[in-house]
Amino acid sequence: MKRLFGFFLIMAFAFSCSSTTNKEIESEKESIKGVVSRAEMIDRTRSILENSTNLTKSQRESFLDLHASIMKDVSKINVDIRKSKVVLFNAMVGEKFNQAKVDSLTKSIKKLYDKKLDLMIVGMAKGKEIIGVSSVDLFQHGMPLEHFGSNY
Repeated sequence: MKRLFGFFLIMAFAFSCSSTTNKEIESEKESIKGVVSRAEMIDRTRSILENSTNLTKSQRESFLDLHASIMKDVSKINVDIRKSKVVLFNAMVGEKFNQAKVDSLTKSIKKLYDKKLDLMIVGMAKGKEIIGVSSVDLFQHGMPLEHFGSNY
């Protein structure tokens, strides 16, 4: 019984810490007004990067190179996603509904989104390396970086 109580106490503590962090994140997100487009988000992040007093010129350049590389790959994935969505839409509303095709396309689109997310997560890890922060335990839920393949 004591073990069970201890387990619940640890879980409550972990949830409390997570909850506080989530509240801080939500508060920061709420304070950012008017980010409606991808271009505006890029402008704001570039401005933050350029005005940072904590980064050297070399670090800034490395960040920009990393961002350009990731965005090039993400852009290719986005094209595939859009094409797949058009084919999916056609499969759903076309003359001959084909459930197997819909299922296959849905699975394919999910894989593309997962691949896109993987690229972004690996990019964050590489970004941490650029600024000299250890990328040990990037994930709260214990997902190892190896999950994201050899890109890291």
